[in-house]
Amino acid sequence: MQLSRFFLCVASLLLPVALIGTTWLYLYPILHGCAFPTPPSTYAQPSAPFRLLSLGDPQLEGDSSLPDPNALIFPTLETLIPNLRNASNITEIRDIAKDAAKGILKDGGVWLEGKRKAIDLWGNDRYLAHIVRSLRWWTEPTHISVLGDLLGSQWVTDGEFRKRAGRYWSVVMKGLEKVPDVVFGAVEVEETEEVPVDSTAEPTAELERDQSSEGTEDVPAEPAIDQDSEKTEETLLVPLPDFAMEQDSETIEETYPEQPTEERNESEGDETDEKDNRSPRKALWGGTTEVLGADKNWEKRVINIAGNHDIGYGGDIDESRIERFERAFGSVNWDIWFTLPDELRPNDITDPSIQNSARPPTLRLVVLNTMNLDTPAWSSELQTETYNYLNYVITTSLPVDDKTHATILLTHIPLEKEAGTCVDSPYFDFFEVGGGLKEQNMLSYHSSKTVLEGVFGMTSNKYAEGRGLGRRGIIINGHDHAGCDVVHYIRQPGVEDVCQVEEVKSHEAYWPTNTANDTMIATSMDIDGVDINIVIANDTDAEAAQKESASESSPEPSPEPTAEAIPEPSEPPPPMWRARRFPHRPYEITPQNECTNIDASPHIREITLRSMMGEYSGYAGFLSAWFDETKGEKGEWVLEFSTCGVGIQHWWWGVHIVDLIVVICVLAAGIAAAAEKSGIGQLIFTEAKKLREQKMAKKEKQTTVNGSTRGTTASATEVTVRKI
Repeated sequence: MQLSRFFLCVASLLLPVALIGTTWLYLYPILHGCAFPTPPSTYAQPSAPFRLLSLGDPQLEGDSSLPDPNALIFPTLETLIPNLRNASNITEIRDIAKDAAKGILKDGGVWLEGKRKAIDLWGNDRYLAHIVRSLRWWTEPTHISVLGDLLGSQWVTDGEFRKRAGRYWSVVMKGLEKVPDVVFGAVEVEETEEVPVDSTAEPTAELERDQSSEGTEDVPAEPAIDQDSEKTEETLLVPLPDFAMEQDSETIEETYPEQPTEERNESEGDETDEKDNRSPRKALWGGTTEVLGADKNWEKRVINIAGNHDIGYGGDIDESRIERFERAFGSVNWDIWFTLPDELRPNDITDPSIQNSARPPTLRLVVLNTMNLDTPAWSSELQTETYNYLNYVITTSLPVDDKTHATILLTHIPLEKEAGTCVDSPYFDFFEVGGGLKEQNMLSYHSSKTVLEGVFGMTSNKYAEGRGLGRRGIIINGHDHAGCDVVHYIRQPGVEDVCQVEEVKSHEAYWPTNTANDTMIATSMDIDGVDINIVIANDTDAEAAQKESASESSPEPSPEPTAEAIPEPSEPPPPMWRARRFPHRPYEITPQNECTNIDASPHIREITLRSMMGEYSGYAGFLSAWFDETKGEKGEWVLEFSTCGVGIQHWWWGVHIVDLIVVICVLAAGIAAAAEKSGIGQLIFTEAKKLREQKMAKKEKQTTVNGSTRGTTASATEVTVRKI
């Protein structure tokens, strides 16, 4: 069989697999239905005017995960010769040789693993770049964001940080760029540099107007003030004290672990003089206003959010890490306003109050560094800076009863949720020395409440401005690689229940978990509109209470047990923020048998995006926002979200390996066919045939010589002697 035919057969067998795999891999956004949610057919435009492509936790690794390139490939051989020279007997030499053989095999394995890891990093960058490139081509986003953990470790040196940042921009985000400093207000800060500002004081109204002065004629910075928001602003002025972290205390009941003060001092000791001479840090918070869709450059800008692997958690964030992140990726805290132009609004609006509105519909994009919201923090100055920015966001927000604007909050750490709601559960860990925050899965309840009630103006107080329902908006973050989609809500005491417990079916509500018959409630049956399991559970609770009362009062007829058996009626506990997986059930039933309509209560959707890493199937999120004039009095923003993934990275590797084999086989077949056609192959085969014939003749001649009348075998020397 000719060699060219062999290669062609292999290529022919693999070609269908390669074509199918390559077509799927490069057209997966179409085949998997990756697309932004679209407005209804009555909308003026076929697509939403604001389309945000969200990517989470790429975590680029680098040289720190590879073996030392300057190290010996086989370090065992370095001591082999001296050990052999010092050996005193053959047994010791044998043992040394045996140990050296094992060491060489181990060194070879380490070397091969290093090469495999280097190839894996190379392929991982291309895998992530393929996701970004394919989704941009097919979905055409107007904005792009990466929700933190751009790099794989906050502990890398500045040189390694620059290398990974270079790979991020030159490979993964090739053709894209970071948000320019002008958007953050860098030019304005330089012009007003001579004006002294106290960085630790609460932002005044004048300072807030200066920071958001560019284009704010259309979007005035009117503070949203209600009874609860005023209290929130007061609590925001100082970070959460250490003792306030007592929620979920099971995870943090041990003493505070130790902060790496010695390591920090050793690694940063050379930079002490430089830090002492460094000018004070100037925070750039943005606040600029742009017309949505007017600047097409947003399509190639990446909004980067700081994550724990970029700058660290609160217990190890310092100014140098913040500054190197901002130089490479942009500010950690900033916001921008996008006003909706008339050409992107429906054309059939006849309501004069909407047509002549002084303020156009507005989207506010808020980027918040949540890495140091919780305490204890390594740098109190940086934590104060974050809280001052949060104050700025709150005091420059539009009124909560104005539904013509919405807020999109982009951050990294998710808000607090009960254990079991998502894959990650609430968890906190602290350094042993100093007690700084070392790790956390979610924000504390205090910080989560601050964000929900401060940024979005929601509250359990029904008398607050806007009835406490807050602003329209959505929260998008990362950190939990598995992803999660929830709705946060809170009950408003005193609001008349719009649902009756007797009329609610079991699958329509979240029932209290402290009832005596949870399993029966889960499999309830409705008879004449009444859930019999609720009746059974209430009867069981009543019987249990009677038995407990009888058992407590039976030992002695003293008044103390009687007082304990019949407790005084107490006030119900204050309402707490809850989170349920989205899509959620319509109602929640409290232990006091109160029915809460979740959609009629203050609520907001929080989306924790699944990671784009290959291990998590390369997921991406698609946020669409459009303005619906038919909702509310003057229209409201509609925010919809969807996700999709490409598959684990092994599929990317497999498709390209098959493609490579097909290409190699086709090239080899072509080379072999050309050689055969030019006669080179025939000449080779002829020479090979002659060699085989010569070998056969020589073998036959030797067999003839070996035969003798005595039946013995003659050597070549004896044959020569006979001939002579």
